Amino acid sequence: EEEGGQGSAHGSPGSAGKRAGGGRAASSKAVTASGPASAMDELAMLRAETPLVKLRQREREAERLSQAGDGWGALRMRQEALALAKVHKVAAARGSPSYPMLLSTTHYKLAQAYAELGCVAQAGEHCQHAMDHLPLHGGSLEPVARFKGQVNVLLGEALLQGGAPKPQVALQHFLAAGGVDRLEQVGDLGLRVACCQCYALMGGAKLAQARATREARQRLGDAVAGVEARLGEAERKGSGVDRTALAQRLGDLRAEEAEEGAFETQLAGEAEAALSRAMDCLYEAVTEEQDRLEKGMSREEARQHPLVSTLWRQVCEIGVQLAAVHGLRGNLKAQQKQLDEVISAHSTYSLPAPLVARVLKEQGAVLVELKRYDDALKAYNELLELQAERYADDTPRAAVARAECFKLVGDVYVAKRQFNRAREHFGAALELFSLHLGSRNPLVLDLEHRLDQLRGYTEA
Repeated sequence: EEEGGQGSAHGSPGSAGKRAGGGRAASSKAVTASGPASAMDELAMLRAETPLVKLRQREREAERLSQAGDGWGALRMRQEALALAKVHKVAAARGSPSYPMLLSTTHYKLAQAYAELGCVAQAGEHCQHAMDHLPLHGGSLEPVARFKGQVNVLLGEALLQGGAPKPQVALQHFLAAGGVDRLEQVGDLGLRVACCQCYALMGGAKLAQARATREARQRLGDAVAGVEARLGEAERKGSGVDRTALAQRLGDLRAEEAEEGAFETQLAGEAEAALSRAMDCLYEAVTEEQDRLEKGMSREEARQHPLVSTLWRQVCEIGVQLAAVHGLRGNLKAQQKQLDEVISAHSTYSLPAPLVARVLKEQGAVLVELKRYDDALKAYNELLELQAERYADDTPRAAVARAECFKLVGDVYVAKRQFNRAREHFGAALELFSLHLGSRNPLVLDLEHRLDQLRGYTEA
């Protein structure tokens, strides 16, 4: 190539032929004609084949596939990009240009791809790898600190997904993303909402545990009643051995019942604390956001803003859970007050119909317990109206929902001792249940039995 280059430069390939012979002269002509261009093509090809260039190509392709809705194709590109980032790291150790955060950011982007597909474990794993491969410059550098915040947010979100969310661990990542230790110190609205979601999930889990403990305590109560009956029978028969064994069993069951009761109280208290904290903080956040929006639009427009509507729905969902905790603890007035607040919010923010239906149904049951029968009837009638709006067509689902409500109204009239009105509503419920659930369904059989009882009252 050097000789060909010189011959070409001097314009006398013949002199080169004289030095090297005619064969080499022909060869030299060929090299001279193509040498510099071939060298340039080869150099460009070598540059195009570097791991870093390939990595950028995979990233662009991943973005394209993601925008096209091909999540799995985008994931495959992100996996290949990660492999190339690892190759580049090895090359950088041998003198190639170094990009300290390249491996971490590539892990992070792969974690995002996994998270979008619902692969929670893999997303969390690559978030942790992203943290592990950060350069050892300390957390004070702005790019590193900002990146850590992004990874913590993604890791927290991943921990809240899947069949077994881990809100307590996720909360620590959200707080770390905000650089704070407590929920009240979080300034970013998105992070505050995420932290509130963690507390709501923790409170909901405690509520579920408390309910399960209540059921276990009730089963123990039934067992206590059974042993007490057997013990009474043994005392009447005068059997000393049976009485001793039964008395020991009764003592054990009562102790277990008391233990379950204490545990239920503890769980209900923890549920109330977590849910109250979530709702108070979320209420403050949505109020601040609504005030901010009202500076640029009308109050009505701010109330109808999608973000405000979403946050209010979350506040009300937490409120329904908190009402259930009050009910579990026997505080019916507090339960009713909490449900009233949700209905009041619905009049302003138009909550989803399923949530409102659930609240009206629970509200009616609480009002019956409080012996406020007319208010209970009002709640159930509102529920019937909502069902008529929600189920415009006469589907089996709509019919069963109406039947359930008719049955609840009938129960209220029984409590009011208005037996003819109760028969009317039980009869309407029976007709719908029989049509859509079958004549041997337990609900149908129970209503038939109750109607027989009511006929006895009204005909007596």
